Amino acid sequence: MRSDLLLLYQVQIVDSELAQVVRQYQSLDQGKAEQATFDQARSEHEEKLRLLHETTRDLHDSELELKSVEEKKKDYETRLYGNKIKGSFKELEAAQHEIEALGRQRGRLDEKILLLMDEVEIRRKEEAEAKVAREKAEKALTEKLTAYKAAARALAEKAKRLTADRAERAKRVPEPLLKRYETIRAHKQGVGIARIVEDQCGACHTTLPSNLVRSVRETDRIETCENCGRLLCMEAE
Repeated sequence: MRSDLLLLYQVQIVDSELAQVVRQYQSLDQGKAEQATFDQARSEHEEKLRLLHETTRDLHDSELELKSVEEKKKDYETRLYGNKIKGSFKELEAAQHEIEALGRQRGRLDEKILLLMDEVEIRRKEEAEAKVAREKAEKALTEKLTAYKAAARALAEKAKRLTADRAERAKRVPEPLLKRYETIRAHKQGVGIARIVEDQCGACHTTLPSNLVRSVRETDRIETCENCGRLLCMEAE
């Protein structure tokens, strides 16, 4: 039995571990669902904030307009009732009409301002709720990304150790045998050599002919599984 086949099998063990590390890395949850939830929550919060600012601006503008109307009305009233209008009856009547018009405008503005004040309160509550949802989603995303980075870092470190170990083990294997192994494993899902277990191929689990098993056990010939084509080795008895 060739001892270098057992050395090669040790390389296979490390290669299988490395492949497992790669699969684990590829399966890591990068927080795509949490990212989507956060993006949605952020978008909704920004919209609620925009509406709050817009409604608050409308309220401010209406209050400024009301102040201007009240000042104009007060000015007309001062002029009218303070006998500062010295013109004709028609001028007095025009001033009175202007005061009445400004009064009606003030009434409409008062009503509008009350509605806007209610709307601002609603918008403020909606914005606060959206902010809480956004912060919650951001926290979940941060936690997920932190966990992902920690797991990815751990796997990277493990892969680094295994790669170094693999290089050391590969040095002990004859180069022609190692190349043959690499060629086979490239076409066999990463497994180029299998150990015989109870007269079966450890890779495809096919029962092997007794003469083939005997050859692996007792000679230096390099044998392959008749079913899957992988190299075969056997632990020393």
